[in-house]
Amino acid sequence: MEKAYTWNRVRRKAPRRQPDSGWNPRPRRYKAVLLVVVVLVVAGLIAIPLVLAPFKRKAESFDLREIARLEEASIIYDRYDQEVNRIFVENRLPVKLEEVPDHFVRALVAVEDSRFHQHKGVDFVGIIRATLLNLQARRVTQGASTITQQLARQSFELKELSIQRKLVEAFLAARIENHYSKEEILEHYLNRIFFGHEFFGVQAAAIAYFGKPVSELDLAESAMLCGLIKSPNNISPFRDPVRAKRERNYVLDRMLEEGMIDKAECRRIQAEPVRINPQPTSPRSSYVYDLVRQQVFALIGSERARGGGFRIYTTVDDALQSVAEESLRRHLNRVEEHPDFDHLTYAQYAVQRKAALDAGVQPELPSYLQGAALAVDNETGGMLAIVGGRDFVHSQYNRALQSRRPPGTAFTPFVFAAAFERGFYPGTLVRDDFMDNTQVMIGAEGGVLGEWGSETADARFLGNIPARQALVLSKNAATVRLGFQVGVPAVAEVAKRAGIDSDLGEYPKMFLGESEVSMAELCKAYTVFPNGGSRPSDLHIINRIETKQGLAIYQVPPRIVQRVEALDVFASFQTHSCLQEALRSGTGKPAWDMGLQDISDLAGKTGTSYQFKDAWFAGYDSRVTCTVWMGFDQPKSIYRGAFSTQTALPTWIDIMNASRERFPAAAVQVPNQLKAVEICTVSGKVATDACYEKRASTPQDPTPRYLRTTYVEYVRRGTTLTSSCTVHGKEGGSDLVNPLQAGMVAAEGGIIPNTSPPIYVREESIVGADPYQSVVPPPPPVEIAKTDGEEDGPIEVKGVKPRIVFPTGIGEDANSRLAIPPPPPLELE
Repeated sequence: MEKAYTWNRVRRKAPRRQPDSGWNPRPRRYKAVLLVVVVLVVAGLIAIPLVLAPFKRKAESFDLREIARLEEASIIYDRYDQEVNRIFVENRLPVKLEEVPDHFVRALVAVEDSRFHQHKGVDFVGIIRATLLNLQARRVTQGASTITQQLARQSFELKELSIQRKLVEAFLAARIENHYSKEEILEHYLNRIFFGHEFFGVQAAAIAYFGKPVSELDLAESAMLCGLIKSPNNISPFRDPVRAKRERNYVLDRMLEEGMIDKAECRRIQAEPVRINPQPTSPRSSYVYDLVRQQVFALIGSERARGGGFRIYTTVDDALQSVAEESLRRHLNRVEEHPDFDHLTYAQYAVQRKAALDAGVQPELPSYLQGAALAVDNETGGMLAIVGGRDFVHSQYNRALQSRRPPGTAFTPFVFAAAFERGFYPGTLVRDDFMDNTQVMIGAEGGVLGEWGSETADARFLGNIPARQALVLSKNAATVRLGFQVGVPAVAEVAKRAGIDSDLGEYPKMFLGESEVSMAELCKAYTVFPNGGSRPSDLHIINRIETKQGLAIYQVPPRIVQRVEALDVFASFQTHSCLQEALRSGTGKPAWDMGLQDISDLAGKTGTSYQFKDAWFAGYDSRVTCTVWMGFDQPKSIYRGAFSTQTALPTWIDIMNASRERFPAAAVQVPNQLKAVEICTVSGKVATDACYEKRASTPQDPTPRYLRTTYVEYVRRGTTLTSSCTVHGKEGGSDLVNPLQAGMVAAEGGIIPNTSPPIYVREESIVGADPYQSVVPPPPPVEIAKTDGEEDGPIEVKGVKPRIVFPTGIGEDANSRLAIPPPPPLELE
């Protein structure tokens, strides 16, 4: 049987020793090995440079001057030179190294490159150490890139994960070390490094996370920022404060190991919580930011604007902008809570949109209730606040500038302005009565024209009323009748001069605002009333653009801010006086109860469209004009009865209240050539001393009292008025009483009967001059005497006794009108 052997049992037989012949093979073998080694080393020394040569040539191709050419954000300022936003690809604010605290630099070196001051760009000791630690951990736990290598990577976009990129980076780091000092390398690095979100450079990061410049950071804050560098977005305290604290504490441990801080200080700071205090800034995603950005790109180019560090000065009032955005959102939410609102709400859409995004599906465009607001400077046309929609993230469509919608009855002031330019005046009587809808064809070709413009569900027809009252109460039928007297072309021409460039169409429905206009057009057009008939040529939002050295490269052209004469100054003021009354006692009267402050010099007009599809409010004071709109992108009824007083007016009130704190206004001045005339509200004619009506008594006050039925109207010289009132003073009437014939005396709260028996004039008994005008002849038609250069004061009316006219409102108590001045001289003709 064959015997089996194992390696541990086999013992080799020693060879027989040969006689010494003088030959030894070992030296020759060693020489051969040594020769091979030498050949390999020589070959390596020759081959390695040849292999590395392409990477070195690529590293030498980079222009090192690019390291110092930092992209700097262009900053947007409001009208008070306060920063409100930035235009950038990389949000960066460069700083000098001397502005950075020493403890920040020590923290950075400790965690990122502890041998920064010893190596020449590449740390071979660090590479060996990191390799051993990674092998020991069986995963990559340590990096070996130096600060200089990171600067090379950041400056020249060396992002590829490959050995080839690392070789180029190493050669480039060596070049940087030869070209820049250590201090310069640190400064460039600190201005380039990414700190998460959109913050590049240590200054932008300090302001973003702590709300203060880097020079004011303490050691804990500096350590936290240095801890972000290896994975900024993941470690961000905005996203993961626990991990941010852990990385901060690791930086402090590294500083302790390097002997940069003592143990007590290290442990004390590590025990502190992470505290962040981000600077409040406007979001980049907003309508006002997007508008500024687009206009800047059009003016100087997008690439230049993103990295040129320009200073962009706008007309925006940032505080007013915030009020407009917040108020519009709040009141839109309130409208959605109305019991008759049965559409998709904002909150419901937000849930649907999130579900679609989570499922990887493109969400549908929003169909919830939208809104827009625009406030402008009357003098220059500068936009003070602009809100183009409810949520810019959901929809970037700017409804304040791009959308065109029917303004509804907010358009009617231009009908009255056209009438006043053509010889009518606010006291002109117009008929408020049923009207066949065939006249305007709004909603149907027949039937009765609706009265939605009056802002009430139970509107009543009032018969013959002054044009002023028709505008103040927004009476649709009366407005259309006046419009027909003026003519469609005349109204369209006035609207175009006022700044409405949209095609209004040659149809009577234009009188009630059924033609579509933009919010910017309507807002600009309304500035003619506080501006005495003129308006800015156009609206704008950018005043000037400067380089960071202060050189102006754009200034708003004079042609944009120059004033354009758009409307007769007298017609402008007459319309303004009606709009002022509309806000006091007309359709805008609810503003009092909604918190509108100090409305003495405010004016405005509601704007409700047919079927309540669009709700507007447009109004102004002498400094600011503001318009607000609510409605759907795809027109449909908000809900039945959604008048603008309940929808758009509250936001307008918030904006105007805020604007009046920042832009103090004065009363709109009466033109010199307009005269105040007292008009009877019942007859629409020049008032007499008999224009009083009996006020109903109450159980608490049974004493009969009488109120003056007049108001002050402004009339241009040369206007022919109707005769004086012939309604009041008739005998036998219980409600229409001449107080002088009834023998009444003044009392607080009105006029009460006198207990003394009255004395009546039976016949004319004065012969010759009648200085006290005890006899008044029947008045002929009244014509305002037209005198060039005449001073304001009492009106001398041909054929009618002179009288002093005291400003008053409709229905003012007669007690305020008892101060009778001495009679002026009477010129008999």
